[in-house]
Amino acid sequence: MTFEYNPARRALVVGDSRLTKVLQREPEACAAISEYASRTGIATDRVIGLLGQAVDEGVLGFEIWADEIFVHTAPYGRPSAPHLPEVAPNLWEYLRSEGRSVEDAYTLWRLTRGLERAGWDVETNPRRILFNMLVPPVPPALGLRTVGQVVPLVVHPTPAELADPRGPLSIYAGCGAQAAGVVCDSGELDAMVTAARRWALERGGYTNLAVLVLEAPRYAPTLLQPGDASVAPRSISVDALTGHGLCPQ
Repeated sequence: MTFEYNPARRALVVGDSRLTKVLQREPEACAAISEYASRTGIATDRVIGLLGQAVDEGVLGFEIWADEIFVHTAPYGRPSAPHLPEVAPNLWEYLRSEGRSVEDAYTLWRLTRGLERAGWDVETNPRRILFNMLVPPVPPALGLRTVGQVVPLVVHPTPAELADPRGPLSIYAGCGAQAAGVVCDSGELDAMVTAARRWALERGGYTNLAVLVLEAPRYAPTLLQPGDASVAPRSISVDALTGHGLCPQ
């Protein structure tokens, strides 16, 4: 998905400049009504009211999951009808791209916020995640912004999927990624490290791809640095990633 403002079209303006500013200048900061309310200082019911006309016109859409109301900035796809105001993609639109269901997008949204609370800077725009990389068959939903690069994330793979010679690590290595992140549930760290090492050994023990395993709920990184004969895992602090070219931005 690509987006550039069309100067020939009018931008979406709502009845409060604070909300208009977020929609126009910080579009990827928010997904849920509660986040727009928190970021602008406007009450949640007032945010819903301010967006109501755009929803009625089909410019925006409301999607409900669990106890959250999410704002979709392209409920009928892009490009929108030329007579309608233009609005940039927000976080929820990116999470709903690639045909993802509301439930899947909600899971990614919760993961995004969890990673951010752990100190990571999360990227959801596929173009920025894959910058200077070949495009894989299925673009990654999330990436981690680091100094000089964005690390694509493999979200909750099984050990067999991670170790597969044709699996996600091989795909990202073939696309030119310097590193890939792997998100796993609590208690799965050892299994993921073993699977990543097995994947490296299947490639003859050599790979240029570094692997960061992030175990919930703290998402502290375990680094598997590429080597000539093996991949040696070790726990590492977020700050210590600087020396490996993977310092969070």
